[in-house]
Amino acid sequence: MPFTIKRSLNAFCKALGSRISGLYHAQDNHTKDVIHGASSAFILRVSAAVLSFVLSIVLTRMLGVGGVGAYFLALSVVSIATILGRVGLDNALLRFAAASKDAQDWVALRGLYSRAIGITTVASGLLAATIFLLAPWLGSAVFTDPGVGVLLSIVAPAIVPIAIYTVLAQLLQGVNRTKRSIAVLNLWPSALGLIGSILLIPGFGVQGAAEAFTAASFLTLLIGWWNWRRAMPHLSGVHGHFAVPTLLKSSMPLFWASISQIVITLSATIMLGMWSTSVDVGLYGAAGRGALLITFVVQAVTSIASPKFSVLYNQGSMSALGNLARNSSALLTLAASPFLIIFWQFPEIVMRIFGAEFVIGASVLSILAIGQAVNVITGPAGNVLMMCGYERLVRNVLLASATICLIANLILIPRMGAVGAAIANSATVTFENLTMVVLVWRKFGIMTIPMPQRIRNMLGATG
Repeated sequence: MPFTIKRSLNAFCKALGSRISGLYHAQDNHTKDVIHGASSAFILRVSAAVLSFVLSIVLTRMLGVGGVGAYFLALSVVSIATILGRVGLDNALLRFAAASKDAQDWVALRGLYSRAIGITTVASGLLAATIFLLAPWLGSAVFTDPGVGVLLSIVAPAIVPIAIYTVLAQLLQGVNRTKRSIAVLNLWPSALGLIGSILLIPGFGVQGAAEAFTAASFLTLLIGWWNWRRAMPHLSGVHGHFAVPTLLKSSMPLFWASISQIVITLSATIMLGMWSTSVDVGLYGAAGRGALLITFVVQAVTSIASPKFSVLYNQGSMSALGNLARNSSALLTLAASPFLIIFWQFPEIVMRIFGAEFVIGASVLSILAIGQAVNVITGPAGNVLMMCGYERLVRNVLLASATICLIANLILIPRMGAVGAAIANSATVTFENLTMVVLVWRKFGIMTIPMPQRIRNMLGATG
């Protein structure tokens, strides 16, 4: 009997391997590139996700639910400032860098780099100085916790390096240096933050965690700059030129989109800090760090596919663009499914990893996972719109989503705390992603949700 079982398992594995190989070879070259790139990118994303998750565990276990709540609150303010400091440049840089490299226009690429760094440094520097000066008032008057003000004064200087290394990561991604981009944006901040937290928290508590965060940000900036120099050595000595109006014309709609994204992703934490307790902030923050594992999976695929959307659109290859978008969605669904199943079926076990006092936030994690499931299944619809020049449509969708999120948070957080914040988040993510899918379908005749050709034909999709 054991021999028969072994032969059956071997036969099954061979059949499965043959089927997967057949499916792979049946794909177009663009999808194969995404699979190749996403595979290596996925390894880096998983490594970054593991480090980020371990960092969250270290923080929650060493600081407790109240201490980590204050820490997450201070970091949310910093996150808002870094997003504003990039003035919507993220996807504009990705788009223009990809086009410049494809055309081998090194003058434009060098100019794009110089303009982006200059704009980001000035904008983020002003915001960092403002938050540093207002930190005591924000802590006592807005969040009614002077301790948060102390943390804000420590982490405010990190706004500048975070904004700049995020810009560098987008440029690296645009020139197809995806692994370096992921390392700068996700891997190094978590790794350095983890080391700093382990060293500083025992002696300095939550302030040590804040100091570790700031130090990690500056070190990551140095690493990001070094990676850009290594990736583009031939730009040295090139006199760059890129028209600022052209850059801002693309970035400003996305700047307002970024503001909307702030409301969607960070308003819950801020409102919990204002109207609820630090415990609720800690629970919501820990559950959000768990759900972030799915976000890493999404980014692993979209970071490879997004530049290709721009190239295919410029070439007029709409059929190939549609196939790539759907195949990316299918790959996302396959990769994220294990996380989703665990979050739905075993949320208490996941939350217990952060500490016994976090188990009461299991329902928060399950609710957040619902929104992430929709995010995965609908695929990179928003990226398709942005990379094809429809930034204003993305802005409008995000503005509507932000309005829904803000109203839902205002209604639900005072009544339901962290659970209400999770419901508002998932409802907003669902509305945002489904709307993006409909817009891609109407604009390009492309359905990004992976479904049979027969059903797409019934819906009138051509790509």
